[in-house]
Amino acid sequence: MENNERAQRIWNITVSHVQKYHDMHIRPNVTKNEWSRLKDFKVQQELIKLPADKGSAIVIENDDKYISKEQDEINDMDVVPCTRSENAILRHVRTRIIEEFKAMGLKEKEYKYFLVTAAEIAKMYLPIKTHKPQDNFPGRPVINQTSDPTYNLCKELQKIIHPLAIQAKSYIKDSFHFKQMLKDIEIEEHFIQLSFDIRSLFPSILIKPTLALIHEEIQAHKSLKDRTKWKPKNIVNLIEICTEETHFKDFEGNIWTQIDGTAMGKSISGDVTGIFMESYEEEFILNPNNNEFIPAFWKREVDDVYCLWQYGPENIQRFLDYLNSRHSRIKWTIEVEKEGILPFIDLNLCRQTYRITAGICRKRSHTLKYSTFLSNRPWVEQLGIIKSILH
Repeated sequence: MENNERAQRIWNITVSHVQKYHDMHIRPNVTKNEWSRLKDFKVQQELIKLPADKGSAIVIENDDKYISKEQDEINDMDVVPCTRSENAILRHVRTRIIEEFKAMGLKEKEYKYFLVTAAEIAKMYLPIKTHKPQDNFPGRPVINQTSDPTYNLCKELQKIIHPLAIQAKSYIKDSFHFKQMLKDIEIEEHFIQLSFDIRSLFPSILIKPTLALIHEEIQAHKSLKDRTKWKPKNIVNLIEICTEETHFKDFEGNIWTQIDGTAMGKSISGDVTGIFMESYEEEFILNPNNNEFIPAFWKREVDDVYCLWQYGPENIQRFLDYLNSRHSRIKWTIEVEKEGILPFIDLNLCRQTYRITAGICRKRSHTLKYSTFLSNRPWVEQLGIIKSILH
């Protein structure tokens, strides 16, 4: 009886909303001219619509040029063409996951939530780096994992190992977190601001040594039992499956298998990479026995590093050469402040007397356009736009 009454109340509310808003006129988000251009674009099959890597711009790319850029990125990755069919790959990955769960002593009702129904091979796409015209607008390879057979398992594993990834001394959560760090810094007059970037970090790490690091850290992590009942060895085995079974389709439908490194787009990749980088920094950057130039301040957000340098401009190149000689696959680039100002993770950092101030940094490719507050977007998204501008 109670369920019937509840259902009737829901029905009444639904009917009242339909009656109230059925003739409501929804204001369009685009102009007539924009609609016309969209229709013209739709009939041109040789053009591809892509998101920009940063900002809200849309990029129109010729399909031949896009395929060429995609192949260039694939050539730089540790991937091989896959000879098996899509169905064979999906069956193999699903079977491998189930076998590991059974070896853990789990029953079907316990592990079925980590399996993906109607799974598909992940697809690769390239958001275009519109802020890098000097490099012919390259793309950033991203693997869309949404329907991948490891999708649900990766999300669960990411929850388990995330506390390990954020314990690094250099960890930056976001630009707001970084601004809070800057408040506690007192700088000296001779300090120089530097930013470092790692080329293609995710596909560059070595999986086997990283899995060994994860196993070691998980065993020593006291709060692991609060997050999961799974044993460290089983967790590492599952991570190994998720990283080894990275298969994706390119634009033309060819299937590739990644044999090392992590895939940008897999939910677990960021934390696996973060654990690797923590070990790298502890050994080669923050260790006085290995590095004679330990920076006064060294903070990292994924592959972007902010550094306060106290050893003079004459030693900057020596330090960069040192970094690039530590690991065969980890290669660094550098940017030095100009007139006391350095852009870093969407901030303009200005070196002033005894402190660093931060303002908003917008790349030249920024459209300076935001969704109008009267548009038909969810209320939470509209508030998010305002907060991002304010903070």
